[in-house]
Amino acid sequence: MSWKQLAIGIGFGAALAAAVLWRPAAEPERAEAPKDSVEATPRGVVKLTAAAVQQLGITVAATLATEQQPTVPAPGALEPDPASSSTVRAPHAGTLIAADRPWPRLGETVATGALLARLQPRLLPVEHADLQTRRQQAAGDEAASTATLAAAARELQRLRSLNADGKQVADRAVEDAAANVAALTAKVDTAAASGRTLQAMLDGPPAALPLRAPGAGECVDVRAHLGEAVDAGAVLFVIADRDHLLARVVAPGPAMPAPGTAITVELLADGQLLTGRLQAYGDGQSQGRVLLVAVNGRQLQPGLAVVAHVPAGDGRTGVVVPAAAIVRHAGASWVFVRTGDANDGTFARRRVTLDAPAADGWFVRTDGPGDSGERLHPGDAVVATGAAALLGVELEALATPAGAEAGK
Repeated sequence: MSWKQLAIGIGFGAALAAAVLWRPAAEPERAEAPKDSVEATPRGVVKLTAAAVQQLGITVAATLATEQQPTVPAPGALEPDPASSSTVRAPHAGTLIAADRPWPRLGETVATGALLARLQPRLLPVEHADLQTRRQQAAGDEAASTATLAAAARELQRLRSLNADGKQVADRAVEDAAANVAALTAKVDTAAASGRTLQAMLDGPPAALPLRAPGAGECVDVRAHLGEAVDAGAVLFVIADRDHLLARVVAPGPAMPAPGTAITVELLADGQLLTGRLQAYGDGQSQGRVLLVAVNGRQLQPGLAVVAHVPAGDGRTGVVVPAAAIVRHAGASWVFVRTGDANDGTFARRRVTLDAPAADGWFVRTDGPGDSGERLHPGDAVVATGAAALLGVELEALATPAGAEAGK
């Protein structure tokens, strides 16, 4: 035997030995049910032993009954609420002088009654006559408002008595009456203060008038400067309460909710949800109807884009299904429902339509079209964890000859 034949023989023997000794690496273990723990069942039904249920980590959760109000999206943006904004105007013609503080700055936060500046009035003969007329008007406004306030206070007392006597009138009526009394009280105080100011200007030489913030908020507009001569009624400062904003949105469709209806407003920037109430309707547009929704702005910036979810149509009944319970198969959404008691390992696959997202899951209607036996019901034991593994077990069982025969 030549040395070449010897070398070939040795190489062939080494290769044969390696082939005999080599084994493929073991695949990672998967959580799967033992072969003898799955019975052949009709398609869409899986029957497992108790050990297989535990091995697959299957847990169930009862579906909860709930109601959902259908909504339509209404895009728009946040804007200051005029009811929560205040404007400081020059009460008379004059010159702006400094107060005991720096001149107000844009974006500065001020408190109610904060001294912003002072106004040194300038009076001409015609202005003096005008002051007398305005003083008489202020006195008349004060007298009229005082009389109206007295009547409103009596009406409030009457409603409170009826409310206390067996709720003959609603609490809301008492609250509205109390708010009316408060508003009239403020009106009387304003008229009285205006009258005193006008009388002081008529009785002596004009003194510098304090200019105070009517309400708390952020100074969003500064239109006057120190030493500037201004006319009566000129806008000096605008103060807005950023905690209260309006969402001006355009809603499609003819169905419009009544004022006071609760509406959820979503911020497009981060998905934050604000709870508001329909305050009024704005100017109409051809594409829909303008709604003004009062929201708690939480120090948000006016101009942010929003979408209001406006209620439309009748409410729908259904259940909330955990998000982990949903599995996708054959282009549809499914859940597995335990059909027996807690010791039964039989699970039926049911097709569901995910109508709308809900807290920690999806809203699924129970009053929709179709066979009632195929729909979910409150209290159904839905597989909350392990649904995907259960689907895998079903499909694997159907691939066997016995499973294929049972699934026909």
